[in-house]
Amino acid sequence: MNFDDTSPADATALYQPNDMIALRMGQLAATRVTEETLRRFRADLDRLSRRGNSRYFRLWDTAFDAGPESVRRALTEPSQRGQVMRSLISFRAFVTKAERDAIVSENVRAVTANWSARHQRRA
Repeated sequence: MNFDDTSPADATALYQPNDMIALRMGQLAATRVTEETLRRFRADLDRLSRRGNSRYFRLWDTAFDAGPESVRRALTEPSQRGQVMRSLISFRAFVTKAERDAIVSENVRAVTANWSARHQRRA
C-alpha cells in the first residue's frame, strides 16, 4: 500500500476526540519533517514496533521507504487508515511536550463545550 494522492476517503466525521488530537499533532508534525526528525521518529517507531507486529507498522515502513513526502501524507491522512497509523506512534520527534499538552487542552475545551451545548438543548 502506498501513500499517493489517491488516499482513502476522509473519515474524520467518525473520529473520536483522541483521534482528532492525533490528527492535529500529525498536521503539526508534517510541517516539521527533516532528516533529523525523521531519524528520531524512525528510532521511536522501531522501538514501538518491537511490541507488536501490526500491518500498520509495515505501512509506516512503506511510507519511510517512499520518502519524506509519504511520511507527511501518512501523518495527515484523514482516513481510517491514517487514524490507526497515528494511534500507534509517538509524536515527540516532532512536537514538544508543551505543544502536545496545549493540543490536548484545546481539544478537551472543545469537547466540553460541545457536550455542554448538546445537554443544555435537552434540558
